[in-house]
Amino acid sequence: MMTMMNEDLELDWEDIGDHEDWTLDNEDGEASNSRRKLEEHVKQKVRVHRAKHSKRRFVDRIRVKATGGHGGNGCASFFSESTMRKRPNGGHGGAGGDVVIEANDKIPNLGNAIHHYKGGAGTNGMPNDSAGKRGKHLYVKVPCGTLIKRVERYERELENGEFEVVDSMKIVADLDKSGATFLAAKGGKPGLGNRILAGKTTNFGRLRKHMPENKTVGQPGTSQYYELELKTIADVGLVGYPNAGKSTLLSVLSHATPEIAPYPFTTLHPYVGIVEFPDTFRLSVADIPGLIDGAHRNVGLGHDFLRHIERTKILMYVLDTAGSEGRDPLEDFCHLQRELELYAPGISSRPSLIVANKMDEDGAEDNFHRLHQSTDLAVLPISALHKVDVDTIACTLRWMIESYSKLTKST
Repeated sequence: MMTMMNEDLELDWEDIGDHEDWTLDNEDGEASNSRRKLEEHVKQKVRVHRAKHSKRRFVDRIRVKATGGHGGNGCASFFSESTMRKRPNGGHGGAGGDVVIEANDKIPNLGNAIHHYKGGAGTNGMPNDSAGKRGKHLYVKVPCGTLIKRVERYERELENGEFEVVDSMKIVADLDKSGATFLAAKGGKPGLGNRILAGKTTNFGRLRKHMPENKTVGQPGTSQYYELELKTIADVGLVGYPNAGKSTLLSVLSHATPEIAPYPFTTLHPYVGIVEFPDTFRLSVADIPGLIDGAHRNVGLGHDFLRHIERTKILMYVLDTAGSEGRDPLEDFCHLQRELELYAPGISSRPSLIVANKMDEDGAEDNFHRLHQSTDLAVLPISALHKVDVDTIACTLRWMIESYSKLTKST
């Protein structure tokens, strides 16, 4: 039925797909050279990079409070010599530190987040015109793909005359690239020292009203609640029903270590693996938890799972081609596309391919031919469990990612 990949494997690119959007041919033959290079890479062993996964619990949504640091107080002091009248020389306080949320591609999820972040406090001003130091800014590292929503609370009157507290949320930032930042809380203003009274242009009387003690105190920083929501960023998203073999496929492709067991919902959160080729080309693959019918209505935590698909460039449908649990792989494919489209119209039209998994089991070959005849998408037969023809998938994904990048740059 199938043979293991060997050094003499030649890819039949026409079987992979001939959709006009994905053609790499041109008059100069540049794309053909790209294909030949890929075939040469396949003849080598595809290197893989073991993704590092935190041992902490996976968190993709958390509510946090950000508070800017308190400003330092101004100082009231005077310089005097026997031959001079007293001159005010108290320094200003230091401003409070800000709280800045920053995306970092080395952070896997929001599991390290805490519930309250505070910027550093500014120090007080000192005599001899010495200003206080500014409080340290606090940089909160979050994963790329973190959506930041500002939480506002207000009271709503009920029919019985009582009031309830209601939260409303507004998206204020989308940190989709490493290094992207958002100012979550600003540090407090510093207090003024009495050195300001020594200025030649100072309105002494007006300042006296605001500085009865020849100084002012620092102000508190701003404070705000936010909800952080992670939407996984990956080149490829694995989509399928529970037990279709997505986790096994990811572990073979990338050496990522999702939990694998023969019961539904083994994977309860996304895992991202990195596939690395001999020429250092890399692509990321996300194992999205298994979907069920009604996922678009949030059945079975559907929304928690589906939102991680929104940012992927390529959709890879993983099907149990053998129908080992009495399922029909062709119906499964149609239902998966329907769930995606109902959740986010247009998402199912993204570049896609079908992986016909479990081809080593009885009945798989007949279902494979049905799939191949029923869709224009590329259908790749594999056995993830026995690692049969998995390298073909890696190279097909690379071809699609490179083509996707080419198309987006030209538009």
